[in-house]
Amino acid sequence: MTQLLGLVKSLVLIGILEIVPTAIAATAAESQLPKPPNTGTPTGNPTPATTRSPVTCPKTDKPVTALIANNHKDYTTKEYPTLWFYIPYYSSGEIRQLEFVLLDGAERQTIYRTGVKLSQKPGFIAITVPANAQYALQPLKTYRWYLMLDCQNDPDDEPALVVNGWITRLAEGSTQANSLWYDKINDLAKDYFTDPNNQTIHENWVMLLQSLGYTWLIEEPLANSTLTTPLY
Repeated sequence: MTQLLGLVKSLVLIGILEIVPTAIAATAAESQLPKPPNTGTPTGNPTPATTRSPVTCPKTDKPVTALIANNHKDYTTKEYPTLWFYIPYYSSGEIRQLEFVLLDGAERQTIYRTGVKLSQKPGFIAITVPANAQYALQPLKTYRWYLMLDCQNDPDDEPALVVNGWITRLAEGSTQANSLWYDKINDLAKDYFTDPNNQTIHENWVMLLQSLGYTWLIEEPLANSTLTTPLY
């Protein structure tokens, strides 16, 4: 795992991929969404940077995607936040391993690490940091996370596809509420996948994905997933 994270961090440092989502024109409903700020922590890679060539994963029309604003300040007020991802693969036929890792801001300490078991269809998954004191995010601290994917034909243990980002926990009632993207995304995603036929919720979901620049994910379903026993 140490070698794996070292490889991932090297890729981040050379800047393989830098994406800043483009905001769509505002409407009345969009006023409920947080406004992406322009300063703060570094941006991450919400779609994959490959670790070697050629990539061994099957080609898909839509990439692995992290639902984040990726515009310098992706915040949460939660001790145990939930992160959302789109996975275009299914477990038994295409994925050998999917792993989520949460590190401290300096990337020297592993806070939480777990495998993820997918269902039999592509779609959105949610990963929630378990409510255990050793995994709790501390107020006013920034953390680094990685989602690493190995496909069935990978010749070794290095990840074929990697997405990554930053998360900072703010105190409840923070004046920076418009930057609480992790919380806004989680609240709306839960509402949408609980009641996808609700017109108002559907419109808000569409507006959210448009504002993040992920319009190609609007009609994608929820794909059930389970976390394996924590690896750390």
